[in-house]
Amino acid sequence: MPSDIGSSSYSEAAASNNAATPNGWPEGQNPSTVNDCARENMAASKRWYNKINPVLTTGGTSTAYTLTSTTQAETAYYNGQLYSFAINATCGASPSLNIDGLGAISLRKFSGGSFVALAAGDLQANQNVTVRYNSAAPGFDVLAVSGPTDPPSLSGNNTFTGTNTFSGPVAGAVPTGATMGFRGATSQVPSGWVLERGNSIGDASSGATERANADTVSLFTLLWANTNYVLQNSAGAPVSRGANAAADYAAHCRLVLPNMTNKFRRTDNSGTAISASGGSDTHTHNVSGSGSGNTSTESADGSFGSGPFGGAGAPHFHSVSIGITGSADAQNNIPAYVTELSIVKL
Repeated sequence: MPSDIGSSSYSEAAASNNAATPNGWPEGQNPSTVNDCARENMAASKRWYNKINPVLTTGGTSTAYTLTSTTQAETAYYNGQLYSFAINATCGASPSLNIDGLGAISLRKFSGGSFVALAAGDLQANQNVTVRYNSAAPGFDVLAVSGPTDPPSLSGNNTFTGTNTFSGPVAGAVPTGATMGFRGATSQVPSGWVLERGNSIGDASSGATERANADTVSLFTLLWANTNYVLQNSAGAPVSRGANAAADYAAHCRLVLPNMTNKFRRTDNSGTAISASGGSDTHTHNVSGSGSGNTSTESADGSFGSGPFGGAGAPHFHSVSIGITGSADAQNNIPAYVTELSIVKL
């Protein structure tokens, strides 16, 4: 059987490439066999090219993909071997890939510090995918995903999921825990994202109110150490954290996501108060004394001055009627706004 480049018949040491024709170039070989060796080298190179470029398309189902070589079937999976191909159907949860009938191997993505099973929708129909065979798992680790016009990338250190998005190991990706505004309806939230509206996430047995599915494990693991996120048991009652995130996830606990409804984001670059809440929708002015008219403050600061960055400007005034003691009606703190959904990446 002719050998592929990944087989033991091919060696980085030139002198070791002396297997019998056509898999090697043995000393003193018959001149009539030289062309067979050269042709086999060309064939192996072409098979290698077909493996690492998306010239083939998968078959099978959304959870059990198959891939069939064009001319010569693979004889074994080699550790580190790359395969590139187009996806025939959007994937379901925890899909596998079986190449030339050698056996179904799980497809995995890098998320939360390790390779984990893919979530439903991580791979979209017609996307080009590059995977690497990891014999230790075993698993096909997804290294790159691109759309029909996007070139694959093999660098970076994020995690991938979603339509034409990638993270893990791939540059320009959306990492787990990233948030953004979304202008669609709640029914249009993209796959791989969940709403931040005060509901919970957990596994399929957790009873989570936002998403109860195995694809929540990465976000659960990322947020678990932050006690601003309330941990609940599967009945929805608050509980103390266990030994680690994996133990609580396996115990079907849920984490409650923040409720961003009618809230603004505030950054905390120290990282010590992530998801802490504060502020108020309104404020009041306390007044006392007698008389009426306008009460002036000192010269306004930059927020009231002239010019693009403010500066000294005219004083600003609060119009008050004096003669009462107590608190004025509550005043609105909220500036002009446009509403949108807040979503977070699984």
